[in-house]
Amino acid sequence: MIEEKGMFWGWYVVIGSFLISGISYGARYSFGVFVMPMSLDYGWSRSIVSLGASINMMVYSFCAIFLGRMLDKVAPKWIITTGAIVAAVSYILTSLARTPLHFYLTYGVLCGAGTACMGSSWSIPRWGSGS
Repeated sequence: MIEEKGMFWGWYVVIGSFLISGISYGARYSFGVFVMPMSLDYGWSRSIVSLGASINMMVYSFCAIFLGRMLDKVAPKWIITTGAIVAAVSYILTSLARTPLHFYLTYGVLCGAGTACMGSSWSIPRWGSGS
C-alpha cells in the first residue's frame, strides 16, 4: 500500500509568513506616497506628517526588543493576531485623526507596536526543514 504524503505543514507557515510580511511592510513603507496629500489635506507641514512615520519606526524598533523574550513564552500565532488587530485599529483611528498629537499616537505609537508584532519571519525556524 502506497501512502500519499501531502505538502509539509511548514510550507504553509512560510507562505502565510510571506503574505503577512508583504501586507505589513507594504502598508508601512508606502507611507511616503501619502505625505504630500496628507499635508495638503490637513494643512500640516510635511515635517509634521513625516514625524509620525519616524515615531512609528522608533516604536517598532523599541517593541522588537521585547518581542524576542515574549516569543519564548507566547505562541507566535497569538502575537501576530494581536499585532494585526492593533495595526488595523490604529489605521482606522489614523483616518479619524485631526490633530498632529492624535496622528502621532494612532499612527506613530499604535501602528508601530502593532506592526512590530506582525514580523512573522521568526515563526518559520520553529518548523524546521521539510521536503
